Amino acid sequence: MKPLRFLILALLAPPAAAQAPSTVLSVDLEKLVSRGDITLDRPAPRREAGLPVGNGRMGSLVWTTPAAMHFQFNRVDVYASNRSSRSFFERDSDYGFGLGFLDLDFVPYGPPVFTGKGTRRHLSLYRGRLFLEGEGVKVQVFGHPFRDVVILEIDDGRETPLPVSALLRMLRPPRVRTRSHLALSRLEALPGGGALLTQTFTEGDYRCRSALALRFTGRPVQVRRADPERLRVTAAPGRGKFYLWISSAASMGTGPDPAGTALEALDSLAKEGFEKASRESLDWWRRFWSKGFVHLHSEDGEADYVEKHYTYYLYVMASSSRGLFPPRFGGMIFKTGGDFCRWGARHWFHNLSCYYRAVMESGRMELMEPFFRMYSGMRETCALAAGRYWGSEGLWIPETTGFDGPSIPPEDLAPEIRDLYLLRKPWEARSLRFREYARLAAPHDSPWNWKGAGRWVEGRWVYEPAWSAPFSYLVHIFTTTAKVAWFYWLRYEYTNDEKWLRDEAYPMLRGTAEFYRNFPNLRKERDGLYHIHDVNNHEPVRGAQDTMENLAAMKGILPLAILASEKVGADATLRPLWKDILDHLPPLPTNDDVHSLTPRKPGEPRFWTAGSRPYVGGRTDWGRLVPVVFYDLCTLENPDPGIHAIARNSFLHAFGEPGPGCKVHVLSRSAVAAALMGRGDWIRRMIPAQVRQSPGQVRRFIDFRKTRAGILENRMTLREGAEAIGIQRLGRASAALQYALLQSVPPAPGGKPVLRVFPAWPGEWEADFTLAARGGFLVTSSRRGGKTLFVEIRFLSGRECLLRNPWGKSPVDIFTGEKKRESLEGPLLRLRASEGETLLVLPGGTAPARVRRTVRI
Repeated sequence: MKPLRFLILALLAPPAAAQAPSTVLSVDLEKLVSRGDITLDRPAPRREAGLPVGNGRMGSLVWTTPAAMHFQFNRVDVYASNRSSRSFFERDSDYGFGLGFLDLDFVPYGPPVFTGKGTRRHLSLYRGRLFLEGEGVKVQVFGHPFRDVVILEIDDGRETPLPVSALLRMLRPPRVRTRSHLALSRLEALPGGGALLTQTFTEGDYRCRSALALRFTGRPVQVRRADPERLRVTAAPGRGKFYLWISSAASMGTGPDPAGTALEALDSLAKEGFEKASRESLDWWRRFWSKGFVHLHSEDGEADYVEKHYTYYLYVMASSSRGLFPPRFGGMIFKTGGDFCRWGARHWFHNLSCYYRAVMESGRMELMEPFFRMYSGMRETCALAAGRYWGSEGLWIPETTGFDGPSIPPEDLAPEIRDLYLLRKPWEARSLRFREYARLAAPHDSPWNWKGAGRWVEGRWVYEPAWSAPFSYLVHIFTTTAKVAWFYWLRYEYTNDEKWLRDEAYPMLRGTAEFYRNFPNLRKERDGLYHIHDVNNHEPVRGAQDTMENLAAMKGILPLAILASEKVGADATLRPLWKDILDHLPPLPTNDDVHSLTPRKPGEPRFWTAGSRPYVGGRTDWGRLVPVVFYDLCTLENPDPGIHAIARNSFLHAFGEPGPGCKVHVLSRSAVAAALMGRGDWIRRMIPAQVRQSPGQVRRFIDFRKTRAGILENRMTLREGAEAIGIQRLGRASAALQYALLQSVPPAPGGKPVLRVFPAWPGEWEADFTLAARGGFLVTSSRRGGKTLFVEIRFLSGRECLLRNPWGKSPVDIFTGEKKRESLEGPLLRLRASEGETLLVLPGGTAPARVRRTVRI
């Protein structure tokens, strides 16, 4: 059997070479990206360890048994129910994303194909495809970038070829009723050979349909129905290559028929042929990788280890985040076990942010569009929720929400809900009407998360409220709205898109500001300050006062709302009202407050805390570094040394000094905070630790459907439970890595960003990168031996760039091409150029030819 590298070269001619977007560095991107490939000489030990293939909208893990390849195809826009569903009041029971199972069977009889010693699997990140080799069989799998079709090229080289069959299977029986919800599935043979599986989900006014179709080309086929839930399409035996085309589509409401859409895509692409489809896919991936890069090296291999996982993170995002909605944090489009998935089908912002925090800096803004599309799409619903649940205005984006927003209670029930949730009515006095309505509410929907465990009693679902009701992990979280709005502002700063600011970012900022301004439990009190009462500090702290999360959100978002209002020329009468709140907020909570949740002990340094008493309960160690991680409240450009001292004390009190063997939790933003604080000595240990994820951090489950596992061989984890496959830790680590390489931060919210290269970089690590920066810039730089060699800045949409001098106060020379443009000196460099122009910044007296080089991979 040939080594896999020769197999790959034989299967494909290489695509046209791609170079990083730099005039200084020459980088073989194919060789660089391929350092992140996964190459395995054995079958996957479990289906969740299969290798991921997707085109951004549909995809599957691919795994094998001795006789077959296996897939569960999923889509980002298939939801069995929406926010109005009253049928899934048991935890983890709502579902979505799944289209169908596909088993590609190579051995109806005879010797196995995918054996322990005869199987080779190679996931090529640069080419965006999977290569699989078994005993006499070679397969490559990839998704088409523009049409929702996954394509398999099958090369049967067995001495005695056997029939190869594609068994298309439903995820559930043809008709499944779950109270008011109905799921219908149908399998049918296609004219000319092939199979089509359609699904229809209905409940009330909600309707979602999907289709999954397949067809062989290059072989005669026969179609046989195995039973009502399975249809087998068998290709005749023969040596050489033939192809399997799998397409999908989905629609909601009265959208187009997904079956027709899927079949049109399948037949048109198959007619054009494999070579054209393969070339289009390769070209797309080549362009994707040419948008930016990170190359790392260290003698101990730690930097190289981090680099390959960063590259893999970008591959997974490109494979799953190009659709109508973002992939759900657990499962993404890579579920393998049918409909079930721990935590159901809702989106958790905290988890979702793991995936999206690193995208904008990577220079691939298109991968953010599903995130923005989903939250923009629910804006009207969130405005309604702000009033119905809290008696406020603006927007309330709950921490957990359906793809179309939170559930909306009946208007006649809203006054009681507000009285209960705002503590104006005793919890014990809730009405029978409220109790009955709550009984059928989804417990993972934030407004109803106070619902505790439930059980069936004589055919009736009975639940118990949480000990802290109406408080719980999620109900009284208001800062998700602010964090989402901040992401919208960041997109504006990365692109300088005035239309985006006017149509999308400003409504989110305004909605956040108005929610806080009108929130009944935000009041100006005797001390002349606005205090916020009975709110959470994210999940752990329930029902506290002046919590870090909420005070930081107001201090960060109100200046942006005021600034954006001025820029778009709207709501002039609201600006003084927002400014009054901003000017009269208490300081961020610290341990020297007598009412602090963690009062200062003798000899203890001053650090930020979660909030003030009274509070209902919960852990008090959450959110101390929110001013560092969000809203630009504490950046390296902030001139106040006091705030940096508090930030350092807060970090050390929460995490300790990151030494050898330190552990960083999967969801932790501590590495991000360390980078934003400029601590390269901490970063050297923390980023690899987060990528590795110690086994002790893996959640333990005792239910048979809830499993525990460390890092799977596909670099994914099941940290969130059964079928909640994901790479949350890689998103967090990638964000920290990019902030360690490049920061573009202002001194305060709404200020002008200042670029810093290698602001938190370990002295032992070498690095080259091209990343995006706020202000509309693409930045390339290199570091060797603890010294920055150059800074190259492409002006994408900005006109003026502020750069923190990488060489202290020493003189620098600015070049356009080979021509010296000017010389500058001092700690802060002010650079001006036209859109599309590139400036090269060098230490004084250095010629461009001295820094131009080829990066050794």
